[in-house]
Amino acid sequence: MLDEVLGRDAAALTMLALEYDPAPPFVGGVPGNTAEGIVERYGAAAAGSLDQRGKQVAAAAAALAV
Repeated sequence: MLDEVLGRDAAALTMLALEYDPAPPFVGGVPGNTAEGIVERYGAAAAGSLDQRGKQVAAAAAALAV
């Protein structure tokens, strides 16, 4: 459905984010079988949220150390 509405790249990015590795018609869902450009785009898009998540984890760990 994402392929039809937003295009194949959006569908591939979503599959990679979910690590969804279905049967055909799409190949992808894990870095090893996803097009390199899609993996790079996902990495760039996820970088900010990974940084934010790291800060949240550090804050939670500091709060638990009380």
